[in-house]
Formats: sequence, structure tokens, C-alpha cells
Amino acid sequence: MAGVIRRCRIAFGGVAVFPKLARRCAEFLEGKPPSPALIDEAPDIAAGEFTTISDVRGDAHYRTTLIRNQIILHLSRLLGNGANTR
Repeated sequence: MAGVIRRCRIAFGGVAVFPKLARRCAEFLEGKPPSPALIDEAPDIAAGEFTTISDVRGDAHYRTTLIRNQIILHLSRLLGNGANTR
């Protein structure tokens, strides 16, 4: 299928006790075309998969926000309207 997310793997390290795949979010995205609706739903799905930690580098709320923002950034890039941060 052209124009859809065929395979998706999302992983985060440093936000929870151990690095982990965001499997539910990846499953939610697979088979769907990138769209503003996905950008609205996927960040909450991904953030809900992690019990974020607080430490000297940042609190749990910061890390939850980081997860959401990374999903938004990458989906926006797929739509062609994301910032290029290379």
C-alpha cells in the first residue's frame, strides 16, 4: 500500500526505568496514512505506555512531554510539515 505507514517501531530510552518499545502506538499507526488526526491521537497513546521517572535530569512530566513531542515531530515530518532538525 502506498501512502500508509507500513512498518513502525518506536522506542524510548531515558524516560522510564528501562528502554522500551511503544508497541501499542506502533500498532495504532501501522496501515494508516499520515494525517493530522494521527498527530492528535498517537502522542497520547505513546505517552500512556510509559511510567516516566523523575531524577536530576528532569521530572516525570518533562519526560512525558518529551515522548509526546517526539511523536508529533516525526509524524509531522511524514506529512511534510515538520521542522528539519538535523
